[in-house]
Amino acid sequence: MKKATVACILYLVINLSYNKQSQTENCGCNSTRIETVNSLFGLMIKTSDGFEILTDEKGLLLPCSGLPDNFKIESQPVTVSGSLRVSCKKIPEGFNITPIEVSDTKLLASNYDKTDITLTIFQT
Repeated sequence: MKKATVACILYLVINLSYNKQSQTENCGCNSTRIETVNSLFGLMIKTSDGFEILTDEKGLLLPCSGLPDNFKIESQPVTVSGSLRVSCKKIPEGFNITPIEVSDTKLLASNYDKTDITLTIFQT
C-alpha cells in the first residue's frame, strides 16, 4: 500500500512539473501580456509584412488588424494608440517587431510633432 501511494505521489509530482515546463507563453497578437500606449508618434513604412509603424520609442509596430487605405502611404506621419503585445519576431541588433492592437490612429500633417525646439537668429 505504501509503495503504491509513494509511486502515485511521484507520478503526480513529475507529471505536474513536466506540464509547467512545456507550457509556453503566447506571443504576437494572441499574447495576453499587454502594454498600453497613447498617441505615440510614428511613420508608416512598407515592409515585407505590409505597412508597419516606425516609432522612436517602441521600435517597429505591426498592426494586428488592417489599417485604412489612407494610412498606407510610405512615410505618412501618424499617431497611434493601442495595446502592445509580446513580440515574436526579432531583427538583428535586438530590434523588435512588436504587434499592436490599434485602438486609434490619426494622420498628421507634419513629420515632426516635437515642440521643444526654439530658433533664435542673431547677428554675428
